[in-house]
Parts: sequence; structure tokens; C-alpha cells
Amino acid sequence: MKLLPVAALALFAAAPALAAQVTIDFESAPSFASVGDTYAASGVRFGGGALGLQNDAWSTFFTNAPSPLGVMFAADTDSAMNVASGFSGLFSFSYSSIAAATGALTVWSGLNGTGTALASFDLAGNAANCTDIGWCSFDQLSANLSGIAYSVTFNGDASIAYDDLAFNTVPEPTSALLFGLALAGLAAARRRRS
Repeated sequence: MKLLPVAALALFAAAPALAAQVTIDFESAPSFASVGDTYAASGVRFGGGALGLQNDAWSTFFTNAPSPLGVMFAADTDSAMNVASGFSGLFSFSYSSIAAATGALTVWSGLNGTGTALASFDLAGNAANCTDIGWCSFDQLSANLSGIAYSVTFNGDASIAYDDLAFNTVPEPTSALLFGLALAGLAAARRRRS
């Protein structure tokens, strides 16, 4: 009879958190190459037009980025970020833009920029005064999403650098089921002891 509480605790410990905070910081993205599946372990994939960028010994492309080693820019409209499990709640990102951009980033209810637009961002030209460096000033924007999102599209404007895309993933149904079973097992064990 004492195995039930131990088994329930094991299930509880094995089940992932209800929502996982994910931050895509582009620190490990290859420079001038597709970000692609670099963050696949977090359930995030990018289209081929999303390119990583890192400063090197020959050039400084950006300064003052929230994550100092890498940023992302969208070389064309095939740069969607897809999150297979979905994400909800607060979505935030940092950016630096050479000129103002209308509809630069849009959050969608479907994969690859399909479904309903849940949020859209217009960007100010916050890097217009950078002299020798393309992007020297980063601002953060955010939106509280109503609904589950599955993708983010970038308008393909290569004069915008993005960093620290942050969101909470939606748990897989099996994870929520395991979590619920663990809680039910704990409750049953408590009732038996009483």
C-alpha cells in the first residue's frame, strides 16, 4: 500500500511543468546562416530566411543587444518561427531597427503564419542614429496573447535585428495527463491514510 504514494510522487516528478518559459537568444545560431533547427530541442524551428548574426574579428554588426553574442535578422519572408506545441500568455522580444517598420512582426494562431493574427508589432527606427554600427540600440516590446499561438512571422526587412524572443510553451496533452494522474494518486493515497 505504501507504493502508491511513491509511484504518484515519481509521476509528479517526471511530468514537466505546465508551461515552460522559452527564450530564444540566438547566442548559438550560426552567423550569416539559417537559424533553422538550432532551437529544435526547445520545440522551435525557423524558416530558411531567418539568419543568425554574430560579431566577429573583422566587423561589429551590433552592440547593446540583450544577449550579447548573437541576434537574428530576416533576409526574406521565409523566416517564420514555428512552435509545434504552441505558446500562450506573454510574448516579448527585443529589436533594433534602422528605420520605422509597420507590421514587422506578427504572432499567428497557426503554423507558418496561418490562422488568425493574435498580435502585430510596428517598430520604431530606434537605430537610426547608429553611425558605424548597424544596430546599437535595442528596445523590448511585448503583448499578452489571447489564445494559443503557433508561429511568428517577420516581414523580411533585413534592416531589423531581433533578440530574446520569450514565451511560455503550452504543455503537450500527455504531460498534462501525467500531471493530473500524479495529483489524483497523491489525493487517493491521502484519503486511504485518513
